[in-house]
Amino acid sequence: MGLISNRVLFKKMLQPGDHIYCYRNAHSYSHHGIFVEEDTVIHFTRTDEEPDLKPKPKCRICGYHPNEHRGVVKTCLKCFLDGNSLFRYEYEVSKARFVVQTAGACSTGTADKHSEVIKRATEMLETNGFGKYVLLENNCETFAVYCKTGKRSSMQAVSLKASGEIASKNLTEKSFSVMNVAKTGMKVLALERKLDTLLEDLSVHDNLQNKGKEVVAAVEGNYDEIEECKNVSKDIGQEEELFTTTP
Repeated sequence: MGLISNRVLFKKMLQPGDHIYCYRNAHSYSHHGIFVEEDTVIHFTRTDEEPDLKPKPKCRICGYHPNEHRGVVKTCLKCFLDGNSLFRYEYEVSKARFVVQTAGACSTGTADKHSEVIKRATEMLETNGFGKYVLLENNCETFAVYCKTGKRSSMQAVSLKASGEIASKNLTEKSFSVMNVAKTGMKVLALERKLDTLLEDLSVHDNLQNKGKEVVAAVEGNYDEIEECKNVSKDIGQEEELFTTTP
């Protein structure tokens, strides 16, 4: 995999079966789906009805309306993006690449053939068989990763849960001063969160040989690649938050 941004500038760069995503609400989270044909995406949305503070009209292109269509839906690319930039989720990335990427942008796992990916997505659409939407357990990323690999996981959710657990652990087990928190607290939390997320990804995709060695090698043994990933990302103006580590 090339050390490039996940950003997709032109629709013609996409292939049916690609796992795509976009950032919403000022980059606070990403929404995921499977690109299935020229202008169509199958994605998983909330299954519970929610009050719509800003009602939207039915789409003139695909007929999609968020108040009428829930669960696994098929919409046009415009509805999926909702005015945001388009990105492609990467598979089979190195551990170093995974560490510098934002959670929910890539995986060390291997993707299945595009035809199998589209088949899974279509089956879930026709049966609405992906279950109830649960933010940290069964969400849009879980759906897209399942379509690509046959395995359910959401690194975005794992990272969020890890952040809370690690913060709680550090605050109860370590006596951080205000200055320590300002200088090192966030870096420590980011490092631990990234390693926990990597460990979970390796475990889900059966790539975990030895917990200690895999995690240590991802950081200590790959500083050159980590630095290259960060530098290339800066050069091309990547629109993703990168993790910073100090050798």
